[in-house]
Amino acid sequence: AERARRLGGLGEADALRACACAARAVAHMHARDPPVAHFDVKPENVLSSPPAEKKNGDAASARSTWRLCDFGSAHVGGDRVFSTPRDRSRAESQFARTTTPTYRAPEMWDVRHPIFAARGVGRPADVWALGCLLFQLLEDRPPFGADAKLAALSGRFAWSPEVVSRTSEKTRALVKHALATDPSSRPSAAEVAARCEALAADAEARPVAREVSLEA
Repeated sequence: AERARRLGGLGEADALRACACAARAVAHMHARDPPVAHFDVKPENVLSSPPAEKKNGDAASARSTWRLCDFGSAHVGGDRVFSTPRDRSRAESQFARTTTPTYRAPEMWDVRHPIFAARGVGRPADVWALGCLLFQLLEDRPPFGADAKLAALSGRFAWSPEVVSRTSEKTRALVKHALATDPSSRPSAAEVAARCEALAADAEARPVAREVSLEA
Protein backbone atom coordinates (compact mmCIF):
# COMPACT_ATOMS: atom_id res chain seq x y z
CA ALA A 1 0.00 0.00 0.00
CA GLU A 2 2.80 2.39 0.91
CA ARG A 3 4.67 1.73 -2.33
CA ALA A 4 1.55 2.21 -4.43
CA ARG A 5 0.82 5.51 -2.68
CA ARG A 6 4.38 6.73 -3.15
CA LEU A 7 4.39 5.89 -6.86
CA GLY A 8 0.77 6.77 -7.56
CA GLY A 9 0.11 3.14 -8.45
CA LEU A 10 2.45 0.34 -9.48
CA GLY A 11 3.38 -0.58 -13.01
CA GLU A 12 1.36 -3.40 -14.52
CA ALA A 13 4.02 -6.11 -14.21
CA ASP A 14 4.91 -5.14 -10.63
CA ALA A 15 1.26 -5.07 -9.55
CA LEU A 16 0.61 -8.44 -11.18
CA ARG A 17 3.61 -10.06 -9.53
CA ALA A 18 2.65 -8.71 -6.11
CA CYS A 19 -0.90 -10.00 -6.59
CA ALA A 20 0.44 -13.35 -7.80
CA CYS A 21 2.44 -13.77 -4.60
CA ALA A 22 -0.60 -12.96 -2.46
CA ALA A 23 -2.79 -15.25 -4.56
CA ARG A 24 -0.34 -18.15 -4.21
CA ALA A 25 -0.41 -17.72 -0.43
CA VAL A 26 -4.21 -17.64 -0.46
CA ALA A 27 -4.34 -20.69 -2.73
CA HIS A 28 -2.07 -22.56 -0.31
CA MET A 29 -4.46 -21.74 2.54
CA HIS A 30 -7.49 -22.77 0.49
CA ALA A 31 -5.87 -26.13 -0.36
CA ARG A 32 -5.33 -27.13 3.27
CA ASP A 33 -7.40 -29.89 4.88
CA PRO A 34 -9.49 -28.36 6.31
CA PRO A 35 -9.35 -25.23 4.12
CA VAL A 36 -8.44 -21.85 5.59
CA ALA A 37 -9.95 -18.56 4.38
CA HIS A 38 -7.92 -15.41 5.08
CA PHE A 39 -10.87 -12.95 5.08
CA ASP A 40 -8.70 -9.81 5.19
CA VAL A 41 -6.61 -9.68 2.02
CA LYS A 42 -5.70 -6.05 1.28
CA PRO A 43 -2.64 -4.01 0.25
CA GLU A 44 -1.74 -3.24 3.87
CA ASN A 45 -1.44 -6.99 4.51
CA VAL A 46 0.95 -7.63 1.62
CA LEU A 47 4.51 -6.86 2.72
CA SER A 48 7.52 -6.39 0.46
CA SER A 49 11.24 -6.58 0.98
CA PRO A 50 13.80 -4.75 -1.18
CA PRO A 51 14.86 -6.65 -4.30
CA ALA A 52 17.95 -8.79 -3.98
CA GLU A 53 21.06 -7.82 -5.91
CA LYS A 54 20.75 -9.00 -9.51
CA LYS A 55 22.75 -12.18 -10.10
CA ASN A 56 24.34 -12.84 -13.51
CA GLY A 57 21.85 -10.52 -15.20
CA ASP A 58 18.88 -12.48 -13.89
CA ALA A 59 15.88 -10.13 -13.78
CA ALA A 60 13.95 -12.48 -11.48
CA SER A 61 16.59 -12.19 -8.77
CA ALA A 62 16.14 -8.40 -8.78
CA ARG A 63 12.39 -8.52 -8.02
CA SER A 64 10.89 -7.72 -4.64
CA THR A 65 9.66 -10.54 -2.41
CA TRP A 66 6.03 -10.25 -1.33
CA ARG A 67 4.45 -11.90 1.70
CA LEU A 68 0.84 -12.15 2.89
CA CYS A 69 0.42 -11.35 6.59
CA ASP A 70 -2.19 -10.76 9.33
CA PHE A 71 -4.20 -13.93 9.84
CA GLY A 72 -6.31 -12.57 12.70
CA SER A 73 -9.54 -12.82 10.67
CA ALA A 74 -8.77 -16.24 9.17
CA HIS A 75 -11.38 -19.00 9.35
CA VAL A 76 -10.56 -22.72 9.41
CA GLY A 77 -13.05 -25.19 8.02
CA GLY A 78 -14.21 -24.14 4.58
CA ASP A 79 -17.23 -22.06 3.60
CA ARG A 80 -19.54 -20.88 6.37
CA VAL A 81 -23.28 -21.35 5.82
CA PHE A 82 -25.63 -19.42 8.11
CA SER A 83 -28.87 -21.36 8.29
CA THR A 84 -30.85 -19.39 10.88
CA PRO A 85 -31.69 -15.67 11.26
CA ARG A 86 -29.67 -15.63 14.46
CA ASP A 87 -26.62 -17.12 12.70
CA ARG A 88 -26.90 -14.55 9.94
CA SER A 89 -27.16 -11.65 12.39
CA ARG A 90 -24.09 -12.88 14.23
CA ALA A 91 -22.19 -13.28 10.96
CA GLU A 92 -23.01 -9.73 9.87
CA SER A 93 -21.77 -8.39 13.20
CA GLN A 94 -18.61 -10.45 13.00
CA PHE A 95 -17.78 -9.38 9.45
CA ALA A 96 -18.39 -5.75 10.43
CA ARG A 97 -15.85 -6.13 13.26
CA THR A 98 -13.16 -8.24 11.60
CA THR A 99 -13.09 -7.36 7.88
CA THR A 100 -12.22 -4.18 6.00
CA PRO A 101 -15.23 -2.59 4.23
CA THR A 102 -13.28 -1.56 1.12
CA TYR A 103 -12.38 -5.19 0.36
CA ARG A 104 -15.50 -6.89 1.76
CA ALA A 105 -17.21 -9.22 -0.73
CA PRO A 106 -20.94 -8.88 -1.51
CA GLU A 107 -21.76 -12.09 0.37
CA MET A 108 -20.20 -10.56 3.49
CA TRP A 109 -22.30 -7.43 3.13
CA ASP A 110 -25.60 -9.28 2.67
CA VAL A 111 -25.52 -12.79 4.15
CA ARG A 112 -29.35 -12.86 3.99
CA HIS A 113 -29.47 -12.69 0.19
CA PRO A 114 -30.86 -16.01 -1.17
CA ILE A 115 -27.87 -16.65 -3.44
CA PHE A 116 -25.36 -15.89 -0.72
CA ALA A 117 -27.28 -17.65 2.06
CA ALA A 118 -27.35 -20.90 0.08
CA ARG A 119 -23.61 -20.90 -0.71
CA GLY A 120 -22.31 -19.32 2.46
CA VAL A 121 -19.17 -17.23 2.86
CA GLY A 122 -15.71 -18.63 2.33
CA ARG A 123 -12.89 -18.93 -0.16
CA PRO A 124 -14.53 -16.89 -2.98
CA ALA A 125 -14.49 -13.88 -0.64
CA ASP A 126 -10.69 -14.03 -0.65
CA VAL A 127 -10.70 -14.05 -4.46
CA TRP A 128 -12.90 -10.93 -4.44
CA ALA A 129 -10.32 -9.28 -2.17
CA LEU A 130 -7.52 -10.30 -4.56
CA GLY A 131 -9.41 -8.49 -7.33
CA CYS A 132 -9.65 -5.41 -5.12
CA LEU A 133 -5.94 -5.75 -4.33
CA LEU A 134 -4.86 -5.81 -7.97
CA PHE A 135 -7.13 -2.89 -8.87
CA GLN A 136 -5.78 -0.77 -6.01
CA LEU A 137 -2.14 -1.56 -6.76
CA LEU A 138 -2.70 -0.32 -10.31
CA GLU A 139 -4.95 2.65 -9.54
CA ASP A 140 -3.74 3.70 -6.06
CA ARG A 141 -7.40 3.69 -4.99
CA PRO A 142 -9.93 0.95 -4.18
CA PRO A 143 -12.42 -0.13 -6.86
CA PHE A 144 -15.42 0.83 -4.73
CA GLY A 145 -15.69 4.29 -3.22
CA ALA A 146 -16.92 5.67 0.08
CA ASP A 147 -20.24 3.82 -0.14
CA ALA A 148 -18.53 0.47 -0.59
CA LYS A 149 -21.58 -1.64 0.26
CA LEU A 150 -23.86 -0.49 -2.56
CA ALA A 151 -21.01 -0.39 -5.06
CA ALA A 152 -19.84 -3.89 -4.15
CA LEU A 153 -23.34 -5.36 -4.27
CA SER A 154 -23.81 -3.91 -7.77
CA GLY A 155 -20.30 -4.86 -8.88
CA ARG A 156 -19.80 -1.54 -10.63
CA PHE A 157 -16.37 0.05 -10.84
CA ALA A 158 -14.43 2.07 -13.43
CA TRP A 159 -10.83 2.36 -14.53
CA SER A 160 -9.07 5.69 -14.95
CA PRO A 161 -7.98 6.66 -18.49
CA GLU A 162 -4.33 6.71 -17.37
CA VAL A 163 -4.39 3.11 -16.10
CA VAL A 164 -6.33 1.93 -19.16
CA SER A 165 -3.61 3.44 -21.36
CA ARG A 166 -0.85 1.42 -19.68
CA THR A 167 -2.50 -1.92 -18.88
CA SER A 168 -3.75 -4.78 -21.01
CA GLU A 169 -7.37 -5.70 -21.53
CA LYS A 170 -6.56 -9.17 -20.14
CA THR A 171 -5.33 -7.70 -16.85
CA ARG A 172 -8.49 -5.66 -16.48
CA ALA A 173 -10.58 -8.70 -17.43
CA LEU A 174 -8.93 -10.67 -14.61
CA VAL A 175 -9.96 -7.99 -12.13
CA LYS A 176 -13.51 -8.06 -13.47
CA HIS A 177 -13.59 -11.87 -13.20
CA ALA A 178 -12.40 -11.79 -9.59
CA LEU A 179 -14.98 -9.08 -8.79
CA ALA A 180 -17.97 -11.07 -10.03
CA THR A 181 -20.86 -10.47 -7.63
CA ASP A 182 -21.84 -14.16 -7.78
CA PRO A 183 -19.20 -16.05 -5.75
CA SER A 184 -19.57 -19.14 -7.95
CA SER A 185 -18.50 -17.10 -11.01
CA ARG A 186 -15.12 -16.10 -9.59
CA PRO A 187 -11.90 -17.94 -10.44
CA SER A 188 -9.99 -19.86 -7.78
CA ALA A 189 -7.06 -18.24 -5.99
CA ALA A 190 -4.75 -20.67 -7.79
CA GLU A 191 -6.13 -19.52 -11.15
CA VAL A 192 -5.67 -15.87 -10.16
CA ALA A 193 -2.02 -16.59 -9.27
CA ALA A 194 -1.35 -18.39 -12.56
CA ARG A 195 -3.01 -15.70 -14.67
CA CYS A 196 -1.16 -12.92 -12.82
CA GLU A 197 2.19 -14.62 -13.48
CA ALA A 198 1.44 -15.10 -17.18
CA LEU A 199 0.16 -11.55 -17.59
CA ALA A 200 3.18 -10.12 -15.76
CA ALA A 201 5.49 -11.89 -18.21
CA ASP A 202 3.45 -10.49 -21.11
CA ALA A 203 3.55 -6.98 -19.63
CA GLU A 204 7.32 -7.07 -19.32
CA ALA A 205 7.67 -8.16 -22.94
CA ARG A 206 5.42 -5.61 -24.66
CA PRO A 207 5.33 -1.82 -25.20
CA VAL A 208 2.82 0.46 -23.49
CA ALA A 209 -0.77 -0.64 -24.18
CA ARG A 210 -3.14 1.29 -26.42
CA GLU A 211 -6.28 3.12 -25.31
CA VAL A 212 -9.46 1.04 -24.87
CA SER A 213 -12.90 1.31 -23.26
CA LEU A 214 -13.14 2.39 -19.62
CA GLU A 215 -16.24 0.32 -18.86
CA ALA A 216 -15.59 -2.36 -16.20
